[in-house]
Amino acid sequence: MSADTLFDFLPEYRLIGCKKCRHAVMPDEVPRHLLKKHKLRGPNVREQIKDQILDKWPTVRTTIAEFTMPTGPIPQIPQLELENDKYRCTVCEDPATAFLSSNLGEIQKHWNSQHRATFSPGSHGGVREAGVSTKAERYAGGCVKIFRQRFFASKDQSNYVEVIPMQDPDSAESAEVVQEQEKKSDEERTMLEYNKAVAESVQMSGDGDPEPNDWLIHTKWPKVIGRRDHNQLRRLLRHPP
Repeated sequence: MSADTLFDFLPEYRLIGCKKCRHAVMPDEVPRHLLKKHKLRGPNVREQIKDQILDKWPTVRTTIAEFTMPTGPIPQIPQLELENDKYRCTVCEDPATAFLSSNLGEIQKHWNSQHRATFSPGSHGGVREAGVSTKAERYAGGCVKIFRQRFFASKDQSNYVEVIPMQDPDSAESAEVVQEQEKKSDEERTMLEYNKAVAESVQMSGDGDPEPNDWLIHTKWPKVIGRRDHNQLRRLLRHPP
C-alpha cells in the first residue's frame, strides 16, 4: 500500500485528496485519517504513507493556514465530491455570500424578509406563465440550483464553494447540465432587470393613480394591470405577502 493508491494530488491548490472519502486531508492528519476512516492498523505503516506523501509531492501544503478558500464559482475539482442539493438566491448581490437552502419555501421566505421581493417566482408581475407546472420552474426567476464542493470535511475551511460542473465529452447529459445552468442564469438576469425596470417606470400622476410611461405602454402591461385595483397593487408593492 502506497501514498498514490490512497491519495490524489490537487496541484492547483497544493492539497492531497483522499480517493475514497473524496475530500482533502492535511499531511499531519494522514495517520489519524487512515486509522479512523480506513481502519488501517500499524502506526509504522501510517507514518510511512505520510512520509511518502511529503516525498512524492514536495509542494503540498503542510498547514491549513497556508490555504485560502477560493471564491466561486470555480471549475469542478474531479477529486472532490460533487453535490447538487441546494438552491442559491439570485436576488442577493454576492453569489459567494448568497442565501442557500434545499427548500424552495425557505427561499421564498428569504425573499420576503430580506429583499421585500415584489415579484412572484417564475412569473411576470405576479401573473403565472402558461406552461409552468413544477414548483422548481415557478421559482426559477429568483433562485438557481447549484453544484458545490468543499475541500475539507470538518473544522477550518470546510465551507462549500460553488462550482461549474465538468463537461464530459462522452456525456451528453453533462453538456445539457451546463447549458441549462447558463440558460437559467440568463433568465434570472432578465427577470431581475425586468422587475427593476417596472419599479422605476411607474410614474404617479397628481391624483395618485398610476400613469404608465412609454416603456409600459410598449410592453402592453397597462392592459394587464389596468383592470386591477390600483390601491391594492400599491399595498402589495409596499407590503408583499
